[in-house]
Amino acid sequence: MHTKRNEVRSVSRRALLLLLLLLSLIPATLGTASDPNMRQVFSPYWSIAGGYESVVQLHNNLVGQALSVRPVLLSPDGVRLELDEIKIGPNANASLDIRDALAKNHSAMQSGSAVFEYSHPSGSALLAETAVTQPDETMAYTIAATELGASTAGQHAVFWLPSAQAGAYIAVQNTSAATLHISAAFESTGPPAPFISLTLSPNASQVIEMPLANLWKGHGNRSDVFGAVVLAHDGPDSSLNASG
Repeated sequence: MHTKRNEVRSVSRRALLLLLLLLSLIPATLGTASDPNMRQVFSPYWSIAGGYESVVQLHNNLVGQALSVRPVLLSPDGVRLELDEIKIGPNANASLDIRDALAKNHSAMQSGSAVFEYSHPSGSALLAETAVTQPDETMAYTIAATELGASTAGQHAVFWLPSAQAGAYIAVQNTSAATLHISAAFESTGPPAPFISLTLSPNASQVIEMPLANLWKGHGNRSDVFGAVVLAHDGPDSSLNASG
């Protein structure tokens, strides 16, 4: 994630955002050559920089079977750090403190994305969500992981900004082995207005700060603004995972 520490800290002070990824969702590619039952659950963001803490909650949806999960932390440029396997009992939960896991593995990673791998004949056996907190600023939010990705048609999202001091951020993750070119645009009653284009190498991730100043122009004395964002990419189906 190519953001400076002060950008990371500004999330806790300014970000008030309702962002729902709604469109063009299809099942992710399943299996590998060595294990056709391999499943992957992707999470686009975690951080322990600037006083942040990140803890992953894992839930086994299987009622009568334990589940073995391999957590993999990914640096912003896509370098994998495989952690110890976690075995979760039937319909049970487990947690992963990312700061502790990095210390145990002598890693200097400060932020990035993650993937949780497990083997099962069918998907949806694992739920994962990451709680990101900043205790000094009483800030907390949760990022749900997913076994779904977007097609090349793109992803649409809606947002609401309660004041001109609010900020909005989108975390994007390349879940594929191909280089991904992504574009983002605001969408309203007129044609889409592009505001950023970026390239993600395989398994890489990045946080996008949305440029919001122009959104307030022409809104008179309104105290809030709402709108939509469109993300498009040129990669394989399921290769873009995003949250904000």
